[in-house]
Amino acid sequence: EASASQLLLRGERSKRRAATAMNERSSRAHSVFTLTLVQSDDSAREVRSTLCLADLGGSEQLKRSKAEGDKLREAVQINLGLLALKNCVTALTEGARYVPYQNSKLTQLLMPGLSGHAQTVVVVCGSTDPVDAS
Repeated sequence: EASASQLLLRGERSKRRAATAMNERSSRAHSVFTLTLVQSDDSAREVRSTLCLADLGGSEQLKRSKAEGDKLREAVQINLGLLALKNCVTALTEGARYVPYQNSKLTQLLMPGLSGHAQTVVVVCGSTDPVDAS
């Protein structure tokens, strides 16, 4: 039986990377790791907790990355997943009656952490290069 750290390491090793004009080790996908813990006491009362770790591929400007073929298709899928996530977050922050979680596998996987019954923390790693600010 694998430990959580072994599973994370296996996922990281399996992640596809490829060079683009913007990044020589560009991640070609999103990764989501979900760990669910179930605790119960003597009265059979159950408490369920879920930890979701997501490593999102960065938004890729297709003109600048010069991606072609498989890399282009991967970049489009990365960007579509990020757009779907943005649409969900926008719907949630605006109090919309409908949140389009079904528009992406990514948002379906992240739904428990976004749906309002969770504590969510976002850590953003971005480029400090001024050319990336546009």
